[in-house]
Amino acid sequence: MEDWFSTAVGLKPDGLWRVLGINTFDLITPFDLITWLGFSEVSPTEKANAGYITPEKFYIEAIGDGNELLVIDRVSQEISLQGPCLAKQSWPVANLNAATDDFRVNHGQIPQASSSKPICGIVGTVQLLAGPYLVIITKKQKVGTINGQTIWQVAETEVISYTRTLLHLTEKQISENKLYISMVECALNTPYLYFSYSYDITHTLQRLHNTSPEFLQQLYGNELADTLAKKDANLKINPCKPLSFSSVKQYIKQLQKNNHQQELDINISQQRRKLLKDIPAEPRRLAVAGFRLNTEHDILGKHLSRLGILPSASCILCHQQEDMDRQHLAKCPALKSSKEMPYHERADLRFVWNGHLLRELANQPELCRFCLPLLHGFNPVISINQCSLNGKPFLWTIVSRRCCFRAGTRLFTRGIDVQGNVANFVETEQIVEYAGDKSSFVQTRGSVPLFWNQLPNLKYKPKPRLQNENHAEAFSRHFDTQIFNYGRQVLINLVDHSGAEGILERSYGEMVNRMGNPNIRYESFDFHAECRHLRWDRLSILIDRLAHEQDEFGCFLLTRDGTLVSLQDGVFRTNCVDCLDRTNVVQSMLARRSLTQIMQKLGILRTGQKVEDQLYFESLFKSVWADNADIISIQYSGTGALKTDFTRTGKRTRWGLVRDGINSLTRYYKNNFADGFRQDSIDLFLGRYMVEDGEGVTRPCPLDVEKGWKYITLSYGCKSSTSYVNKLTTCCHKLMQLSGCNFAAAVDKLCSKISDL
Repeated sequence: MEDWFSTAVGLKPDGLWRVLGINTFDLITPFDLITWLGFSEVSPTEKANAGYITPEKFYIEAIGDGNELLVIDRVSQEISLQGPCLAKQSWPVANLNAATDDFRVNHGQIPQASSSKPICGIVGTVQLLAGPYLVIITKKQKVGTINGQTIWQVAETEVISYTRTLLHLTEKQISENKLYISMVECALNTPYLYFSYSYDITHTLQRLHNTSPEFLQQLYGNELADTLAKKDANLKINPCKPLSFSSVKQYIKQLQKNNHQQELDINISQQRRKLLKDIPAEPRRLAVAGFRLNTEHDILGKHLSRLGILPSASCILCHQQEDMDRQHLAKCPALKSSKEMPYHERADLRFVWNGHLLRELANQPELCRFCLPLLHGFNPVISINQCSLNGKPFLWTIVSRRCCFRAGTRLFTRGIDVQGNVANFVETEQIVEYAGDKSSFVQTRGSVPLFWNQLPNLKYKPKPRLQNENHAEAFSRHFDTQIFNYGRQVLINLVDHSGAEGILERSYGEMVNRMGNPNIRYESFDFHAECRHLRWDRLSILIDRLAHEQDEFGCFLLTRDGTLVSLQDGVFRTNCVDCLDRTNVVQSMLARRSLTQIMQKLGILRTGQKVEDQLYFESLFKSVWADNADIISIQYSGTGALKTDFTRTGKRTRWGLVRDGINSLTRYYKNNFADGFRQDSIDLFLGRYMVEDGEGVTRPCPLDVEKGWKYITLSYGCKSSTSYVNKLTTCCHKLMQLSGCNFAAAVDKLCSKISDL
């Protein structure tokens, strides 16, 4: 033992032991020593764990800890956990990393002939034609920290088959299986996927605070459902229909007889507070949402649904599509203490993109530490956001969380579904950390919450079409969820008031008026009409209309000593048709205004100073928000965002118009000829479609689709979207010369000609 240490450090151990206050050398492991000496590259958090592959099994170390070994039988497909069996050996100094690995995992459990590879995390398993496949993260990139915890970006992944051969498949099945694998890889390679070993990045700072054990212990019941019910949260959903607590009802009747309307509101409030105060402080883990007040009425989803307060009986605590009854509450993830819950269970399911792939591991509680939730979105802590203004350093971060419940591509996924989930729903959080103080401001975006589609038909801009569905029920369900998660809503609709988009604007406004929800305000702003002729300064008109509500909503602010200064009590829900270009411009302006206010509160900016006046930081602000626009746009439409010249420079430019035209042509190609494959990839990855046994033999495979001559001519005539767009761009310039029109008009004319084929 002393030999490898003396060679590594260059001195005898006795002197060092005395300095460290350690008397017995045998108590020290190589891993402990290397950690003490400051070799951070072998820290369990920083270093990828090892995975070992044999013809019969996969062996994977636990993330950040070598004391457990995950064993996957490639034949029986059983997954089990093996405990440690440590043994001290001597390791040469030239292989210190291997020394620490060998010490943590007993290689007696792993055959010597096994091959090894670094594994940074398990994405999950997916069933394809050849059988199950293990999806792992092989490389990661550190992008920065949030709340002091490291955030990682998935850099490389690998899809490994359980089966060793493909002899059980026909040649056609082998070809189709390769296509399925490429779909999984397509979903994995869409930028960007993020994760953390020690921080739940699917939640905002405010949600994390409101569900932390420290927060819950300050309340009567110590659990989330108890908190929601006792704080009267459910009553805010529809204050016109209060819960029928018998004592309150009797008091209301008495007051109604006397026609004391003003006293009514005051006394109801007082009576409710008294009832809530009288609830005992006994912590209850499982059925706390079913506690009774004085009426024997359970505050459950079924009861709330019967009263008409909720549109359905589904659980509003965990967002699972199950009735909120006692049987569900006994296993509801939201009712478990967050300290006991593994990351994949405490995570917000709306933003866990590998939830379907984790199902095999998640079904075995002892394997929970191997479940690593992945967030799909944008996290520009990649940028150097360690900023300083007025000599005061702070960390500024933007996190965009892309919802997986109705995920898809631009023209294939529009509008709402029957559960109230909308296309391209993204939650964007702006975080400021300064000297221990933390603040966040949250906005959301999402497709117009009606049943409508805009399927690709080779036209440059297919017309949106409303479907004959029950819009009201889905609309109500969507905003019940929005209000429950975020509070009051201001709906910023940026679509055109006339033309093809006009039907969406009118229908949206009519539905808001029809619902009559007092927690919702509708703000319609015809972006293109108001800002025509590059007059984007007129966006200030919209921001002025929203200013008073932004001040009312406030932001989440937690001081370094744990004092909760304020909570954000509402959000702006912004949309255009795609929820990309126009939406991002407006969101960045609201974020800038909020940032000025919070920096003044924190003392980073002096009174009267504004973010836009700080030249260096303003440049960084514009760049990060433009990058945010580009990434969200790539995820949904396949190209970078339009109008980012305004976001980056603060003004609209001629070159920006040309760049938008090129991006529009690229979108046209991808939306018509490439997005079908991308949509199928997303559906396969999220579990909306699952490969069945015998596909291509006993049952038809959905990949067997004959493509028409238009697709073959236009798609395969150009070997890539780049060459296709280059040819279209050249044609557009010719049209500009011949007809004297601008570039945008030329694009429209050319795409119309193509669609007439």
